[in-house]
Amino acid sequence: MVTMRKIRNIRYGRALLTGLVLGLTACTEEIDIDLKGGDAPVLVVDARLTTDSIRHTVRLSRSSDYYAPTSADLAVSGATVYITDGGHRYDFAEEPAEPGVYRSLEAFAGRMGVHYELFIQDVDADRDGQTESYTAESTMPFANSIDSLQAVYGPALPPAIVPDPERMGWNILFYAQDPPQKDYYLTTVSVNGVTLFPELTEMTRMSDDFTQGLYISGLQIYFFADDGELPLAIGDSVCVEIWDVTHDFDEYVSDLQDALNPSMPMFGGSPANARGNLSGGAFGFFATYTVSRAGIVLK
Repeated sequence: MVTMRKIRNIRYGRALLTGLVLGLTACTEEIDIDLKGGDAPVLVVDARLTTDSIRHTVRLSRSSDYYAPTSADLAVSGATVYITDGGHRYDFAEEPAEPGVYRSLEAFAGRMGVHYELFIQDVDADRDGQTESYTAESTMPFANSIDSLQAVYGPALPPAIVPDPERMGWNILFYAQDPPQKDYYLTTVSVNGVTLFPELTEMTRMSDDFTQGLYISGLQIYFFADDGELPLAIGDSVCVEIWDVTHDFDEYVSDLQDALNPSMPMFGGSPANARGNLSGGAFGFFATYTVSRAGIVLK
């Protein structure tokens, strides 16, 4: 059976970046860099509304000083948080045991095509004694569900790049109708109930540049190699989860992943903050996305 640890390299689709070492031995000079701290904190928002019928979550915190990243009072409490869809208001309440975590009072499912607006009020993020208000808006995308999964044992199938065709393992294929419009996807996978890539920075980004309006018939989405960190066995259960996200949220996730895994300075641009959709100078994102899941047991 499968171990419970997190895996990083089960997917052939992830590129491997080799290090380039440049030895600069001449013309060296000691340089003092002044990393200034003490800037006023700003509000950081992680708000997500999905098509799952659940109590949805908004997380509020403050940005931290470079020199004090583990400050204990980053959670923002006492805020007024709600979401509207033009005809109904969904109020959120802070969890007593989780400062800065707000959940909707009622369980509800986001509806495709509906425009939602997030309101955050009564917040003093910068601690200047004056409360601020923040807003964000997003429209739930349209998407179709995964029809089914198939597990095929053998060498990695396209579109994987296979350095060794003799390397064997389990290919996880999915079947679905791709809508005609341009779509952006985030995917993750769980094995025996354990999610392997739970964070946005770990999920796989995909677009439907070559499948718009087509039926996707057995496209490989994950490959579990026998000699990898997570070999599968007969009887293991695999569940694939696909989020259909907005273009701006896809860009936001791309920014987060680039910040965590920056390119080499000579080949990439300067680091930048992730592009959010909050007003008032807050960091973060209010995301609306559809969720589709399918599972299979290896036989």
